[in-house]
Amino acid sequence: MKILKVKSLNINSLKGEFEINFEEFLNGESLFAITGPTGSGKSTILDVITCALYGRTPRLSSPPNELMSRHTGECLCEVEFEVKGKVYRSSWSQKRARNKADGNFQTAKMEIVDLEENKILESKLREVPKVMEEISGLDFDRFIQSMMLAQGSFDAFLKAKETERSTLLENITGTQIYKLISQEIYETYSQKKKDIENEEIALGSIELLDKEKVDEKSKALEESKA
Repeated sequence: MKILKVKSLNINSLKGEFEINFEEFLNGESLFAITGPTGSGKSTILDVITCALYGRTPRLSSPPNELMSRHTGECLCEVEFEVKGKVYRSSWSQKRARNKADGNFQTAKMEIVDLEENKILESKLREVPKVMEEISGLDFDRFIQSMMLAQGSFDAFLKAKETERSTLLENITGTQIYKLISQEIYETYSQKKKDIENEEIALGSIELLDKEKVDEKSKALEESKA
């Protein structure tokens, strides 16, 4: 996955509209740092990314309504990203009643769009994260363990169980196909080995065979060995 653009409205200390176009900002570079004093919004950028993609953030155990900046009536988290050459946009938004700062929170909204086809893939709050997982191969927990390590959790991947790390690496690198190939080879080998044993038993149980039958059985045995 490659993050292309991050956009927000009234999220934590980033009050008002905020946008980072990584393609323009990086200009071909592959490494950058987010720096600034405490409270300037560094971690908020990461919150915007995870909330836009999964409707959750690693820093908040409850629904992310509290991301909305104080004294505002609406907020937005939006991310454009690329997976396997295709570009998508995922967003999460929230409003207060009557767009008033003291209004009650309304039901949050999410949407994920295929930008190449200009097609909404899903717009239900609970379903967008599932579509996101299908596209990226990463659910929320795997995403924050690999792509978006939260502050204080840099060793989460190293401390993960061996089976969890293996699955995580397969999803990140796209090497699941090799696991499937390995399983297929093993199953084919086991079946062919069984065929050889059956042919050898059949050959050994026949006392008298004419030359044609011998040739037929021998050929079948050689084919199974091959």
